[in-house]
Amino acid sequence: MPGWLYKAILWAATICLMGAIFIFSAQEGPASDALTQNAVEPVAELLAAFQQGTEAAVQTLCYILGTLLRKGAHLLEYALLGALIHLLLRAYGAQRGWVAILIATLYAATDEFHQTLVPGRLGTPTDVMIDALGAAAGVLFTGWIIRIRRKKHVHDL
Repeated sequence: MPGWLYKAILWAATICLMGAIFIFSAQEGPASDALTQNAVEPVAELLAAFQQGTEAAVQTLCYILGTLLRKGAHLLEYALLGALIHLLLRAYGAQRGWVAILIATLYAATDEFHQTLVPGRLGTPTDVMIDALGAAAGVLFTGWIIRIRRKKHVHDL
């Protein structure tokens, strides 16, 4: 694939992901809560049915699953963002993964600030830390894949 096309694809994917993160963060509190509730409630009800749980147990399970879903989404979306930024920087010759982590973390901080401006939403330092861990995981993963591909290429010669 030509270098310019590879860079264009990485730029497009990175910008699209950043846009998606921004759009999700712009959802007002009730809309965001409803989205999470709709995702976890069927699972919570199913699990509670097996345990013959009460309505209070279902609500507690919904809260726990909702928290896991939200924090897991933070981790995964920023792992992908960190990986994309890392690959993008490498495409321009920058070999430092920490720069990709820093850029993704700065974006996370601005995203959390943005959430403080949205009715019913909060921006938290904890979410920025989760996002930074996700970005670091994405950078480590891409670095690991690059090393594997490099070793395979050397062995194929």
